[in-house]
Amino acid sequence: MIENKWFCEPDDERESWCFLVPELNTEREECRITGLEVGYGNPKKMVRKLEKTDCKEEEILEKLLGEICYCRKRGIPIITAAKKEILTLRTRLLLGKEKTSLQKVELLNIEQLLKEHFLVSKLSSNLSKLAEKLGIGKESSGRVDLLREIYLRIGTLLPENKLPKVIE
Repeated sequence: MIENKWFCEPDDERESWCFLVPELNTEREECRITGLEVGYGNPKKMVRKLEKTDCKEEEILEKLLGEICYCRKRGIPIITAAKKEILTLRTRLLLGKEKTSLQKVELLNIEQLLKEHFLVSKLSSNLSKLAEKLGIGKESSGRVDLLREIYLRIGTLLPENKLPKVIE
């Protein structure tokens, strides 16, 4: 009998993944980021969320850069819905004033995972429609909550080497 066994339960407040949902204005040729919703979650729950809207793109990018640095330092993968969001992010950072790096930041997008591993050719541009198609989510859920639910749903069906490790 072991009386003094020490063990650690996983922390329910850990931030395993960063779910990033930028609002994009695609009316012009050059796509702009007009808003930002970020959520940090783990397999059990969404730990915290933040939102940045109704301000200049420079302010949104500044907040976004802070979150990217946070994720890089802690090894938290960033998950977006579509590849276009990552491409727009890189383009806006390239054209921005501040120098930054996305190296050592793991970027995943649900659209690419669906294309590579499922018979789904195109992600619905509306997260709630995709969630409805997959039979998950609630109408009152925010976009980052839906993105987390979608990721949890498809993640269990993907090869382990295609997914980031869960931060315990």
